[in-house]
Amino acid sequence: MENNPILNSHHSEPRWHYATDLKGHFNYEDIRKDCRIFDSVIGRHSIPVQKQGRVFEVNKMEVEYGTHLINLLRNEVGKWRASGYPNATGAIYELLRYWFLNPERHATKNHVNAVADTTNTKEDANFWEYLTAKVLEEVPEVESYLKNTFSDFNIPYVADGKGTYKPDFIIRAKNREVKTVMLILEITGANKQYKAEKKHFKEMYWVPTVNAVRDLYAELVGGEWRFLEVRRE
Repeated sequence: MENNPILNSHHSEPRWHYATDLKGHFNYEDIRKDCRIFDSVIGRHSIPVQKQGRVFEVNKMEVEYGTHLINLLRNEVGKWRASGYPNATGAIYELLRYWFLNPERHATKNHVNAVADTTNTKEDANFWEYLTAKVLEEVPEVESYLKNTFSDFNIPYVADGKGTYKPDFIIRAKNREVKTVMLILEITGANKQYKAEKKHFKEMYWVPTVNAVRDLYAELVGGEWRFLEVRRE
């Protein structure tokens, strides 16, 4: 959490907040537990640094602002979450169940602390990627991984002119010599388009080029890069 402006997931009850100075500036080195009370006058960025507790015990402003509508709603939503979302029905409950009550969804080594379990069909690529993420969570040598869906990490290749594609996973791990290894992991099917061309350019051009300059750009490159292709059956 150090120097990270995002403390909480929007999928769960707030667990942390930043202390602020007298001018209302965040102190990123002073992280307090639980949610900050809302006030309608000073503003949430202007609460002096002080000991914080639960929503209605956070600070001395409880008397003035504890009955504010926003704080009352926060309290009721917290109770509703804690009791398992009573009276939610149909599709709404299924969404709540998936995002908040499914223990297998949560991840600790992924930057978004979640693994999307979208299907149980083995013919679907998402099924294999979900299983892969679960394995990565359990392998002790894996420090972190990225499910490369919405990032800008693309690798070029040449087929019918040219193209780029997104590898399935980027993994940071330690090898037996306790050295950092950056692994590009691709989950492939028998009919994946341009599979041979993509593999050729990764193995023959991209990986060797990045490794050749990793000493010059150590902080950017992160370690020795390797490529692994796993075929789903």
